Amino acid sequence: MNDNDNYLSLGNLFRVIKEISKNTSNSVQSELFCILFDLESINNTTVNNYCVGSRSIGNIYKQKYLNFQKNDIVFEDIFINLINTMEGKRHQVIEKQEFINNNELFHILVDKMFLITKNDSNISTDFVNKISNLINSKDYYHAFRELLYYIVLENKQPLFCDEQIKETINDLINKTNISLNDIRDILEIEFCEGLSYYRSLLTLAEKDNPYALYKLARMEYLGEVSGQKNIEKCFKYLKRAAEFNHPASLWMIAHLMLKKEIFNEVNYNVVWKYLEKAKEYGSVASLNTMGICYLRGWTIDGKIDEEKALSCFNEAMRKNYVYSINNLGKYYEDKKDLKKAFEYYLLSADMNDSWACNKVGEIYRINNQLDKAFEYYNKAINSSLREICPYAWYNLAKYFYLDGNSELLIVKNEKLANEYLNKYKNAI
Repeated sequence: MNDNDNYLSLGNLFRVIKEISKNTSNSVQSELFCILFDLESINNTTVNNYCVGSRSIGNIYKQKYLNFQKNDIVFEDIFINLINTMEGKRHQVIEKQEFINNNELFHILVDKMFLITKNDSNISTDFVNKISNLINSKDYYHAFRELLYYIVLENKQPLFCDEQIKETINDLINKTNISLNDIRDILEIEFCEGLSYYRSLLTLAEKDNPYALYKLARMEYLGEVSGQKNIEKCFKYLKRAAEFNHPASLWMIAHLMLKKEIFNEVNYNVVWKYLEKAKEYGSVASLNTMGICYLRGWTIDGKIDEEKALSCFNEAMRKNYVYSINNLGKYYEDKKDLKKAFEYYLLSADMNDSWACNKVGEIYRINNQLDKAFEYYNKAINSSLREICPYAWYNLAKYFYLDGNSELLIVKNEKLANEYLNKYKNAI
């Protein structure tokens, strides 16, 4: 993807930028990625994988561009920063779009990307004509914006899915004590079983299948077997699964220790042994838990380390882990950087996390953007019962249905308000 002129991709965009930049030392891939996605930092390996097409652009970064579509004036600063980087100097700009449209180096960039667009057989004639018309009218700003939307949101990376699946399975087999038969057996009952699902899990558990053991542990923890949580049985299943280095089981043991659900005192040496091992075998949840531990001083030496906490949260975020995105939002909210906090909350909310949806709704309501608040409160309750943030029911009842809302033309609905309030009371 980086060395041809017939595929409109992130890799080719970065290649062109490097070719035309006056200061090539500034035009490194990670820096360019941070500029285009309005980020502070990103792992070099991640960017390289996106550029060569071995990984499709992550959902978190795609969501950024979906958010940009709602307020695409953000591209003014992004494009100026890009021009500054290519030219190796800092411009003081008042009329931003006028400056961008008249910048010679930006013209060259857009023209070269348009040539690639015309050569890309995957791109429709309508899209090519759209970019051509914008360039002919000297609107380079919107031409480049449309090219970026295509690259990030529509471009299909040439992934070799079969090879990736094989690599994932091979990693599991090589790094753990899990066998190919274990994977095959659990998939078979997932795809084929109906009413006998629980009995089938028990049968696999008798054969020490780690996936079945973990699923049974979860069911016991959530009270889905007898109707009541059974921590003792849950822990027995987890210990057996952990012997096979099952990542989620390793993490869950550490999690239950931190919550003091299986021991009255927390032994951080043991907790971190499980967290490190879970991380080694691919658990994203362990990264988030490590971040929390670093923030709270739940470490072997008892010290708080905010830098390591942020590193863990960011690594988990790059793997689309919404709880880490929420934790980044909380961190910056505590630091009184409300703008940055809101960006993380909105990112998580637009990935349909209920807690974040309610949080975003609250921020919009406080700022008197009631239409947006109503939208996100409703998104918050559109989730599985176990994951719904109960405060969203309360907020919808209190601010929109108990007395109605004249601004949004929502009529008073005491029946629905009371239904939501009862759900809220039963959940907390």
